[in-house]
Amino acid sequence: MPYRINGIGTWRYGKRNIHQYQGKCSHCMREGLLSSYDATLYFTFFFIPLIPLGRKRTFPPERKSIAGN
Repeated sequence: MPYRINGIGTWRYGKRNIHQYQGKCSHCMREGLLSSYDATLYFTFFFIPLIPLGRKRTFPPERKSIAGN
C-alpha cells in the first residue's frame, strides 16, 4: 500500500495496460463498466518519484454505470 509522510515514502504513478470489463461494483453492488490498470510503485523523496520498486495491478473503485447514473 502506498504511504508517504512529508513527501517521503512510496506512491503509485502511471496507467498502463488498461482493461475494462462488465462486473458488479463491490461498493454499491450495481452492474457497470469496471476498469483495472498497471501502475508503477516508486520510492518518493519530497514528492518526487526516484526509484521504481515494481509494477502493481490496481483495481480502482471508479465505476461508469451503464445507465449513466
